[in-house]
Amino acid sequence: MRGGYTVTESPQRIAVLDVQYADHLLAVERLSPDLIICTEVHDQHVERLSRIARVLMFKRNESWQTILSLFGELTGKRAEAKRIIADYHRRTALLSEELAPVLAGKSMALIRPLDSLVRIHSASHRTGAVLYRDLGFPVPLFVADTPTRLSILQLTDFRLYMPATIFYLVMK
Repeated sequence: MRGGYTVTESPQRIAVLDVQYADHLLAVERLSPDLIICTEVHDQHVERLSRIARVLMFKRNESWQTILSLFGELTGKRAEAKRIIADYHRRTALLSEELAPVLAGKSMALIRPLDSLVRIHSASHRTGAVLYRDLGFPVPLFVADTPTRLSILQLTDFRLYMPATIFYLVMK
């Protein structure tokens, strides 16, 4: 994370904008916020964003636990953030135990189809980390061998690697 900030009062207005698009940068300027929170995806805009307000920039795949802990610290809700994270770990441990016998020896992949392509989420991607790190499922070789967070295969190539179980990521 880059930047630093201390919350002195509760935010009055919150807007979620994707500043990858120029018109959203203008919207951020018009809002005149006290703080801008973004990821390194927005690194090309950080100089312009910094002229608007203080900027907290997280890594692209920063864990939600790290972000929640920081927000808990900034807002004086450290105990609540810790409780949420502890509850998540407790629930994922229970789910992992429950699913282990059902899925034993089977390979799993987290995918997101895009037209004729399939995006495969690796263990280092924030969504893949839930399946492979948090729930403890084995990473299939074709996922483990990906050099980046995401790999994209042609749909026809994906059939060669077909895992026993597929978790289909839907964007809503």
